[in-house]
Amino acid sequence: GMFISIHYMYKIRVLKYKRLTETGNFGGLNEDLALRRFTYNELRRATNHFKEELGKGAFGKVYKGALNKGNRLIAVKRLEKLVEEGEREFQAEVRAIGKTHHRNLVRLLGFCSEGSKRLLVYEYMSNGSLGKLLFGGQRRPGWDERVRIALDIARGIS
Repeated sequence: GMFISIHYMYKIRVLKYKRLTETGNFGGLNEDLALRRFTYNELRRATNHFKEELGKGAFGKVYKGALNKGNRLIAVKRLEKLVEEGEREFQAEVRAIGKTHHRNLVRLLGFCSEGSKRLLVYEYMSNGSLGKLLFGGQRRPGWDERVRIALDIARGIS
């Protein structure tokens, strides 16, 4: 009895997840935001088969890529291990980030939602990450620069 219940609950979750991921307009994100929807193949080509890794986070890796025959550099975050809850979070994050435009924040340009593949496309920042600047080991910023960075962060999230 217990095994059948667990199996049935699992099937329901899988069906819900499939329904969530198979919606043609990805939950209305295309209409809500001025974001481009990329195909997986476009991003695979743009990143040269995900060749140049820029960094790694809790939800996946970030790769360097190029669009428009190399004229526009991008950073592609390839998300891993999404489940139903993760899918909802992904859509909410795309909506929140997509509506945010500020000079101190990296701009979200688009996304890919194909089958179980989820990727976010950001503008590429050649200066690297804040973490690398603060903790990278080479040159540590002085206190006046740290205060300026903190103020820029505050402006970016306000």
